[in-house]
Amino acid sequence: PSWELHYFCKNFALSPKVLMDSEDHHPSVGSDGIPSVKEICVVGLGWRRQRPYLLTLIDDDFFIYSAFPFNTHGKESLKMRFAKIQHEVLIKKKKVPTATLR
Repeated sequence: PSWELHYFCKNFALSPKVLMDSEDHHPSVGSDGIPSVKEICVVGLGWRRQRPYLLTLIDDDFFIYSAFPFNTHGKESLKMRFAKIQHEVLIKKKKVPTATLR
């Protein structure tokens, strides 16, 4: 496969409800305060594995996105978007900051 950029989502690490292809295909250098993307996996699920899902681990949070067709007329981009799926999967128990008494 070629390593050309075909789909770019701004603010992917902030886990928006819908992932969409951005017109500006120039990734920015890391910023302070933005979570780090640890893993991304695209899999086919369902009958004959025809339903594409994007699984991602951002910091200690696990997100699932389902692909759906979306036609952007006149634009040269992939004709799809990804919608976030609600789930109850826990990867790691989050540390809750405790207040110290003085």
